[in-house]
Amino acid sequence: MRQTVGASFPAHSHWDLKYASGALVDIEFVTQYLQLREAHRNPSVLDVNTIAALEKLHAYGALDQVSFTALNDGARLQHTLLQFLRIAAGDKFDAASAPRGLKHLLTRAVGEIDFPRLEQRLRAVQAAAHTVFQQLIAV
Repeated sequence: MRQTVGASFPAHSHWDLKYASGALVDIEFVTQYLQLREAHRNPSVLDVNTIAALEKLHAYGALDQVSFTALNDGARLQHTLLQFLRIAAGDKFDAASAPRGLKHLLTRAVGEIDFPRLEQRLRAVQAAAHTVFQQLIAV
């Protein structure tokens, strides 16, 4: 299913916060899969909010600490960035041509000290989330 989504909505960079490898679609797929897998034993793991569902799945024991941290950090960072980008840049964001002020806004919004570190952090959380996706979904 992920391949079908990827073919229909190819990511053009890691700044495609929905469809890039390890972006929100991967995190949501894992979260929904785990909810479906675990809900018959514990319906309280169900939640329409991805971050809340991850917290419930972790509390229930369906996600180990490393996987939870990877997915939670990835979801929180990318949701925050996506909200700012939707308001400030629309659907497309090109880091190479983005105004310095927008880069500064994004950097401050997520508590980083500069834009290169924000990009490094984004790539790291996406890689970690994609690893969890590969371990749980793409087997």
